Amino acid sequence: MTSEINSGKIEKDPSLTTPENVTRGWKAIFWIKTIIAVIIVDSILFEIAGNILYREVEALSNGAPPSFQLLLYGCASIVIVLISCIPFCIAFLKFCRWLSYAERAQRRFTKTNFSPLGVVFFNFIPIIGLLINYFIFKDLLQRQTTTFIHRKLEARPIPYSALRAILIISILEIINLFVSNFFTIRFLNLLLIIILASGYIRIMSDIIMNEQ
Repeated sequence: MTSEINSGKIEKDPSLTTPENVTRGWKAIFWIKTIIAVIIVDSILFEIAGNILYREVEALSNGAPPSFQLLLYGCASIVIVLISCIPFCIAFLKFCRWLSYAERAQRRFTKTNFSPLGVVFFNFIPIIGLLINYFIFKDLLQRQTTTFIHRKLEARPIPYSALRAILIISILEIINLFVSNFFTIRFLNLLLIIILASGYIRIMSDIIMNEQ
C-alpha cells in the first residue's frame, strides 16, 4: 500500500464511482430543463409573431399584396421551429435510453412489469406514451422501494403527488386531441406542459438517487 502511494498510483474505490446510468439520468434531466426554457421562449416569440402574422393575413384576405414583413416573420417562425426541434430530439433520446437502462438495472434485483425495450417502444407513441409513463414510473419506484426494504436500507418516499400530476395532465392532453378548442387559453396549456415536465424531473431525480 505504501509503495503504491509513494509511486503515485492510488486505486479508486469502485464503490465511490458514479453508476453510468446515473450520469445518463442527470443528462436527460438537463435536457428536459432545456426544453422548458425553449418552450417558454418559443411561446413568447410566437405570441408576438402570431399577432403580426394575423394582421398580415387579414390584409391578404382584403386583397393586399404579401408584405416583406409577412415573409420575414414566416421564415423566422420556420427557423425557430426547426432549431427548437434539436433539444426536443436530444432530450427524448436521452430520456428513453436512461429509462431503458433503469429498467434493466432494476431487473437485477426484482422483476418489473415493463421490459427495457418495451418502455422505449411505448414512448414512441405520441401523447399515449405520456400516460403509459405514469405506470412505468410507478412500477419502477415501487420495485426500487421493495429492493431497499428487503436489503434493510432506508427507502426514499415515493412521490405520489408528482405521479398523480403526470397522470392527470396526460389524460388532459389526450382529451385535448379529441375535443375541439378544449384549451381556449394557450397559457393554460403551456402551464400544464411545464408542470408535466417538472413532474418528470422530480420522479426521475428520485429514481436516479435510488440507483445511486
